[in-house]
Amino acid sequence: MKLEELHGETLRSIVHGMWKERLRGDAFRAFLEGNLEFTRWGFGLSHMEYAKSSGTTTAIYDSDRCRVRFDLSNIGHLPQEDELNVQYGRQHAPNDALEIVREGERCRCWHHSIPEPVLFLEGRSPRDIFARRAKEGVYPYPLVLAEQEVSELNREFKNLYPPAGVVWRERSIWRLYGQRFFNLFDLRHPELWEGYRKFLREYYVEFERLFPPRVVLGDQPVGRGKVC
Repeated sequence: MKLEELHGETLRSIVHGMWKERLRGDAFRAFLEGNLEFTRWGFGLSHMEYAKSSGTTTAIYDSDRCRVRFDLSNIGHLPQEDELNVQYGRQHAPNDALEIVREGERCRCWHHSIPEPVLFLEGRSPRDIFARRAKEGVYPYPLVLAEQEVSELNREFKNLYPPAGVVWRERSIWRLYGQRFFNLFDLRHPELWEGYRKFLREYYVEFERLFPPRVVLGDQPVGRGKVC
């Protein structure tokens, strides 16, 4: 399934076929590798598994810079309910956990591409980000991503098969930033990562000022800015 061909009756026909055989396993891998330029960016498949209990297929690809994981859940009754979660990790991120203890602290080791990494790479300050969001109601994403989000094709993906829209977004991010994006997670660029951590601390001070977190009883979640 090529993203460029997934629209109109073609998309509806493919989704209809998924009522009998959902996208998972080798078919999921083929969908990813047919639409994301893994070879161009130096990625190879390192781990793949299907968890029947959660209806989730996980595929993890590694490069010499970072890791990227795709978790496709199709536990719902319809293909339109499928959810694709894409996260990026540094080399120490394990296959089987989203958090680890590093240097004596619990931290999140898998990270989404938006909003924080993209806004950081755009050179936005947290104060500017939330001022723009308050004024315009959206994050100040680069034009190509903002236009893609409101496009007719993306609306079609969201209505008929949301994972296709997620893959389209990630491919656009890879093409827009290239190795700059993957370098953010590269252990060989500690200065870039420290800059990102500083950005996150300031970002979540502003975020929680505007949106105070709810009180959580019992075990506390990992702080939003605790990343590794």
